[in-house]
Amino acid sequence: MKVPEELLSLIVRRTRGASAAFIKELMRRSAQFHIESEADQTLRQPAVDAAIEEMVFTGGTLNLKLLGGSSTELGVVWYT
Repeated sequence: MKVPEELLSLIVRRTRGASAAFIKELMRRSAQFHIESEADQTLRQPAVDAAIEEMVFTGGTLNLKLLGGSSTELGVVWYT
């Protein structure tokens, strides 16, 4: 799966402070959302947004702690 450079830069900026496990899971879930909704091979921001939503907001603080994320840096920054 291809990740456009602009999207990659956004992901890097908005996952500052996250663990490698969190980023790996974010990319895995992003790919799953993308595969469910698209036919092409290029990852799109809506799939990443859906993965972040699930991991940071729907999954709650336990999910963040288990994956080494910080709601301050991830949840707030992602949508600003």
